[in-house]
Formats: sequence, structure tokens, C-alpha cells
Amino acid sequence: MSEKHVDRELDRAGRRLGRPGRWLILLAVLLAAPGVLLLVVGNGSARGVGIALVSLAGAPALAGLGLLLANAVAWWSARDKPFA
Repeated sequence: MSEKHVDRELDRAGRRLGRPGRWLILLAVLLAAPGVLLLVVGNGSARGVGIALVSLAGAPALAGLGLLLANAVAWWSARDKPFA
């Protein structure tokens, strides 16, 4: 069996980026879930709080998605696979 070449440094960098990315996505979900609930069942100022929570969840969600995307690119590059 032939083993494929894996660049360990890129693989390690990808794992370092993926872990905080998952935590940021979890934080975003934990912030957005009550916000969506307040938007659906709330009225008046409760909807404003729901909008605020969903808006606040956007920043960690985008950062987490960016880190997960960088993780995927580093993982793909570590295996010497062509991108296109």
C-alpha cells in the first residue's frame, strides 16, 4: 500500500484553526436561538431584543465560518490535492 504525502505543518495549522471556529459557531448558535425565539413569540420590545441577539450572533458566526473555511483549505493543501 502506498501512503499519500501529508504536510504535517499544514495539517497542524488546519487543526489549530478548526477548533476555535467550532467554538465560535456554537457561541453564535447559543446567541441566536433565544433571539429567534423572541422574534417568533415576542411582541413589542421583546422583538427588539430578539433582533439585537440575532445581530450580535452574526459576528462570531462569520468569524467561525471563516476559520472553518481556512481549516478546510489547509486540510486540502496538506494532502497535495489540486484545487481546480
